[in-house]
Amino acid sequence: MATFTWGLPGISLDPPPLRDGQVFPAFPPAWNRLVFGPVGLYELRRKLGVHAAEPGVFQRYRHRFLTADIAWFAAGASTDGQHRIGQPGFFPALELLRRPLVTGPEGSQVRRALSDQMQVALWDMATTWDRAFGGTTMIMHIDGTTRPNTPAEPQYLRAPTYLPPAFVAAHPDSHAPIARIVQTFIEAVGVPTVEQWRLNAQRLNWSLTQAGMSGSVNTPSNQLIPPPRPNSSLYHFFGRHPGTLDTLLASPPSSSRPAILIDDDDDYDNNLDETSFALMDLLERASYAEEQAAQRLIRINELEEQVNVLSNQVNAARRAAPSAPTTPARLRATPQRTPQRGGPPPYSPSANPRSPLALSPDRSRAEISPGDDRLDTFIEVHGLGDHAVAIKLVIRVFSPVKWYEELANLGIPAAVISSLLDLYH
Repeated sequence: MATFTWGLPGISLDPPPLRDGQVFPAFPPAWNRLVFGPVGLYELRRKLGVHAAEPGVFQRYRHRFLTADIAWFAAGASTDGQHRIGQPGFFPALELLRRPLVTGPEGSQVRRALSDQMQVALWDMATTWDRAFGGTTMIMHIDGTTRPNTPAEPQYLRAPTYLPPAFVAAHPDSHAPIARIVQTFIEAVGVPTVEQWRLNAQRLNWSLTQAGMSGSVNTPSNQLIPPPRPNSSLYHFFGRHPGTLDTLLASPPSSSRPAILIDDDDDYDNNLDETSFALMDLLERASYAEEQAAQRLIRINELEEQVNVLSNQVNAARRAAPSAPTTPARLRATPQRTPQRGGPPPYSPSANPRSPLALSPDRSRAEISPGDDRLDTFIEVHGLGDHAVAIKLVIRVFSPVKWYEELANLGIPAAVISSLLDLYH
């Protein structure tokens, strides 16, 4: 299942990809002109902000903020009276969601990720509802889209379903009725949904075939209810040939281990055991860590380039500045010093009036030098040796108000950044 995130400057997220010729306006549209979709979610969060007054909060809870943003658009939809359209076709919301996005696989991936995120939000809401009020909820869903060249038949379809795992475990006598409900839903609702989706797509001249691709029939299983995804309330029911469930229910129970359904490549991970999921999670984390490390290396190189630019500016300014008049010895307020050989003194951002770290009314540069022993001690105590160069570059190049953002981009925990900021207050 893909994870949708929306882009915002300063938190390492990219805006949704737009079609050629479209750009985001300088300011987000008015509240009543926001339209649900990846672009609308991005614009909504631009209006709501990222809680800059509480550093780290938005990054820590960004998935919850995304769910809240989805709910902002969904609120009132079930009672808005717009449940029918005057002519055959999709609801206008589908076209409004797709219109600004890039076409092709990239746009499809973004839409799929948002659909998955909405499913997660709906499952979370149902889980909270059941836990908080003691009820039992069942949610079934059918996607109108399928793999290209897939027949619109029950044995090719699946229905992601929400059920409380505690109820399923406590009431084995409910398994057969639940299996009947889902199979009936797939046959009576799922098949017409897929057929209607294809008919609507054909009216828009969308291509529904692709050479070399086809759907695979679901493998028969004697499991009435498939196991949920580990630690979740998500059950993936796979449609059967019409009549085969009745045959299974009429046969004596088998003591053999039931076969695991194997669906097409898009859904194979829904049937893996917990060990396999753990291995996949570790591989995903390793890949993410490698990506983050590469991004941090790029950021370090950028910071080093900025330091070089600033150093060159300082050296050029010193060479262009006229020499100060010589002060008579009897009037000299400070003892003479031996000129330092080997070029200009080391670069100090506080000596450059253009530097963002020049003396400010609330901060003394003598107290925030990157070479301060307190900083080295702090880095050592918090195990930040791998980030030492980058941390010092951030402190040297950026103004204090930008430190939090830049250090967060390096992957340093919010609590550690706060402690570092306290060090210089």
